[in-house]
Amino acid sequence: IKQELNEHNLKGIVFEEKKKRLYPNGTFASHTVGLAQYPTQEEDSGTKQLVGVMGLESSFNDLLTGTNGERSYQKDSLGYLVPRLENYETEPQAGDDLYLTFDHKLQVHLESILNIVQEENSPKAVTATVINPKNGEIIASAQRPSFNATTLENIDASWQNLLTEYTFEPGSTMKVITLAAAIQEGVFNPNKYFETGTIRIHGEAVRDHNNSGWGWVSYLEGLSRSSNVLMVELIEAMGHDVWKEYLDAFGFGQATGVSLPYEQNGNNPYGSMIQKVNTGFGQGISVTPIQMLQAFTAIANEGQMMKQKFLNKTIDKENGEENVFETEIDNNKIYDYIKELDYN
Repeated sequence: IKQELNEHNLKGIVFEEKKKRLYPNGTFASHTVGLAQYPTQEEDSGTKQLVGVMGLESSFNDLLTGTNGERSYQKDSLGYLVPRLENYETEPQAGDDLYLTFDHKLQVHLESILNIVQEENSPKAVTATVINPKNGEIIASAQRPSFNATTLENIDASWQNLLTEYTFEPGSTMKVITLAAAIQEGVFNPNKYFETGTIRIHGEAVRDHNNSGWGWVSYLEGLSRSSNVLMVELIEAMGHDVWKEYLDAFGFGQATGVSLPYEQNGNNPYGSMIQKVNTGFGQGISVTPIQMLQAFTAIANEGQMMKQKFLNKTIDKENGEENVFETEIDNNKIYDYIKELDYN
């Protein structure tokens, strides 16, 4: 349309050029990569700078944002430069480049998988993330609903990043954490037998998912059947205080500090006796997906829980200087705690 108007040389029609962030991959980890836009007319401060409003674009807005150049001079009514008056010019400075940890092929594949899930099951929401537990790098992350960052199609479906801003009861996935703690404490004997079905804690019943259970089975079989009763027995054997220390050491109830805005803490009230034992099978506690990923890095990495990261490095566009983001172990949590247990 602009080209057609230009061809007519219409008087009074002018065009203002402005820069725009390009997202060539469209729907590609959109909530995590984020979005940069110009402020609305009401919010415009007059700088006409792109501003990160979501995801890493928001977290690293200051780093990504360059400085506009400026040229100042005076001219007469005919448009000629007025001589002997002070003129000055300031060169613009580019923002830094950010290099992410994402694997392009894996990310595209993950997006295609979630498209199939969306089409076949119509979930209200779904999120999936691939992480390297050895160094904490997020190599793919997608969710539905999502949006096309280029066309902004479906942008209003959800502004929430499910990876860090959504909390939920983890359910039986928490049993992996319970089992790890029980093994470390020496209370998981695969050949020991227990009665499945129902167990009572201070007068309140905890039941297996099929209510009647499977009779007397070994701890190993109880684990394979995802027995809630087994998890309660393990917590009772460890002690409630010890189990709470493990939950804290794994980072539940506190933000991971990953470089994304609006990360939620989750919640672990750990109040009544029944609530305490219910956490062993993922009830009475809320977590974020990023917290579960962090905890599982400790399981997959010999007790070393890795800080998760999205950035490999930044490069200063002015001098080419690189700032590399090193792999970090979350030293203040599970690894130190387990080492202290081993020592004791």
